[in-house]
Amino acid sequence: MPEIQFFETKTQREPIMNKMTRKTIVFPLAIILLVLSFIEGAGMRGKTVKGNAGNGSPSDSDSSGVLLASVDPDLSLSSGQAAGQVIQPIPRVEKLTGEPHPGVSFGFAYTAESISLLSGGLSNRASHYLDNVDLQFEIDTEGLGLWAGGTLSAYFLSNSGADPSLAVGDAQVTSNIEAYDSQRLYELWYNQALFGGALEILVGLHDLNSEYYTVETGGLFNNSSFGIGANLSGNVSVGIFNVAALGTRVKVAPMENLVILASVYDGDPGDPAVNYNGITVDWDPSQGLMSIIEAQLAPQTAGFENGIPQAYRLGGWYHSADFELIGTDTTEIVQGNYGVYFSIDQPISRSVSGFVHGGFAVGNRSPVPSYLGMGFQITPGKRWLVSQRFEETFGLAIGSAFIQEENNNELVIEATWQIQINEYLSLKPDLQYVINPGGVSSSKNVLVFSLRTEIGL
Repeated sequence: MPEIQFFETKTQREPIMNKMTRKTIVFPLAIILLVLSFIEGAGMRGKTVKGNAGNGSPSDSDSSGVLLASVDPDLSLSSGQAAGQVIQPIPRVEKLTGEPHPGVSFGFAYTAESISLLSGGLSNRASHYLDNVDLQFEIDTEGLGLWAGGTLSAYFLSNSGADPSLAVGDAQVTSNIEAYDSQRLYELWYNQALFGGALEILVGLHDLNSEYYTVETGGLFNNSSFGIGANLSGNVSVGIFNVAALGTRVKVAPMENLVILASVYDGDPGDPAVNYNGITVDWDPSQGLMSIIEAQLAPQTAGFENGIPQAYRLGGWYHSADFELIGTDTTEIVQGNYGVYFSIDQPISRSVSGFVHGGFAVGNRSPVPSYLGMGFQITPGKRWLVSQRFEETFGLAIGSAFIQEENNNELVIEATWQIQINEYLSLKPDLQYVINPGGVSSSKNVLVFSLRTEIGL
């Protein structure tokens, strides 16, 4: 039976490069790349799209920090990775090399976050620092002069820092970049589009939350549950941020604005402390398989300033491993766990978009049998609070997860304010208030402040 960790945890282990050395390298590299990009003076605009990233993740998101993806809006309603972040389009190779090649692209992003517990919590440590580095490469076979419709993607991920959720004591995970300290191969997959994109088949290491249970409006927020609901990530072992799973995905577009996805994944992508490099795969049959299907409908795809289309998603999942029944006096094992979920992105005006998502799982074997989240974001564009030169986005969201063991709900309220300094750099102060952390009514409510810096090239 695969082990399900209720709270996001990680074993503190020295990564391949120690934390101080890696930060010493990453910060100057990010600054140099940023200066070079400014000198060049040309680039593509970023757009809010993920996942969760959610933690499983985060997220991936994101489930994922600032996550990068190539998205074809005509073929997919996916919101990138997890857990939801500001995603910079992957530039063409000539942006840095001067040698244009339409068949090869790459993306780089660095996310740093400082988190402070202003009141409440389980730990006396009030401040936490964590960061996330994303590096992604994609090869387009048609762009290389080979066959049409093929995409090969390799995604590398590096994480270090603290575990704020251990201090907060929450179940929904305060930060969607919180992860086990490691440098790993996160995703490695090949996707083949057929019949003009009406059919796509993907095989490889793949983050489930990069395409399933996504909500674009929720991608603005830091809490993991707004990238992928806890009714899925809190109940079964699933390949999301920051450990993806081997699997296959079939995507069918039977008509305009409708996409149907179906996947089967390895039932246990592995403990991050064991599979710390991303390539340690264990095919134990007792781990079961994770199967999921989702229908995505987008009746309206353009016309709003914040770029978030109207979208409706409905899905169901089944995990075939053995699970222990909850709330019984004796240990009783049953096979399988399953649930349903939905997510909605709904533009309200040219600058306001709302979302709602949630779902249910079988109550007698699920630590989090139900979850519901909702919120909105306002993107008035320039000329708002800070400066006429910056683009700002304000968001407010609320998420409620029912904790079976405590027979109570954990409630999180998040207010966030993203300041897009330019197409490469953004700052995001964020405030979260957690009521009944872990569903424990006797625990003090927790007020959490964070400041996130995101650099994407």
